Amino acid sequence: MTPSISWSWTDKFSSYRFWGIISFYILLLATFLLITNLHFKHGGASLRFVELRFNPVKLSISVLIGFFLGWQIILKKNRAPLFLFSIIIIIGLILLNFDRSFFSFSVGEILVGAGFFSIFLSLPIIILRGRGNIQTFFICFGIIILLSFCLYSLKSILTGNILKFAFEHNRSLIIIGLMLTLIAIILLLTVNSQLFYGNPPIRDFSLIPKHRSPIAIAFFSLIPFCYIYILYRYHGEVNSINPTKKIMSPVAAACFILFFPFLFPLVANSLNHSLLSNMNNTNTTKKNNHAWTIIWSFLFPPITLALLQSNINKLIAKYE
Repeated sequence: MTPSISWSWTDKFSSYRFWGIISFYILLLATFLLITNLHFKHGGASLRFVELRFNPVKLSISVLIGFFLGWQIILKKNRAPLFLFSIIIIIGLILLNFDRSFFSFSVGEILVGAGFFSIFLSLPIIILRGRGNIQTFFICFGIIILLSFCLYSLKSILTGNILKFAFEHNRSLIIIGLMLTLIAIILLLTVNSQLFYGNPPIRDFSLIPKHRSPIAIAFFSLIPFCYIYILYRYHGEVNSINPTKKIMSPVAAACFILFFPFLFPLVANSLNHSLLSNMNNTNTTKKNNHAWTIIWSFLFPPITLALLQSNINKLIAKYE
């Protein structure tokens, strides 16, 4: 079955399906990072610990198994592969509980790694379903990499505390991993089983455009809550001025900037393109330079928000 209507990347990000899958991935990534701190118990009467984190051999085996698992069932057009990968992780976590056996402990580690890497390698393709677009793939794969890097960095910062906890409470980490995996599976159950096959949801929510002072916008956007709320308003207002699938829904935009604040230039680019398109169609003069709008989105986002508001004000004046 092929999609009857193509999904744009903004359609995907405006869908609960995307956020459900991303949350699912974050929970399993957290499980994998916890497991890398486990210690294998062995010894006779005097129990001692030997640190056995993912060494290159185990890691290579996990990636190889994950690659072939993903390759074999990635063509499935539903959630089934993600459930299968999650079950593999659960089996691995159960085997890790038998930490007196080196064999079962090692197999458990490899299975957890294989299940995680299967998801890591196949998730961008699953999200890409419905549109074979290079830009969509780049954004989706980039987000998966960025999330992985951010959580790994956080884990590196907390390594000392995590290792101390793991040394004293080995099984507690396994139980936490099991709970996170089960929550991830429950969360996945709430996602539409077709994923990104079929038609994208209809997005017709809009807000009445308001004339505001660009300077005031720049000032208030320095407050995090106001910054997110301004972007929420902009997406609703710009959709009212120029209905388009090329920008996200207001709620999706707020969630996107909350989870991925470093991707603000992407949001600014889509908003300004939509505004400039309408300004060109209505022969609106004195448009702000698009290049400078994007440059400021990297250097100092409040100025970009002020420039966007300036364009909104000009369009409001044009329609009055």
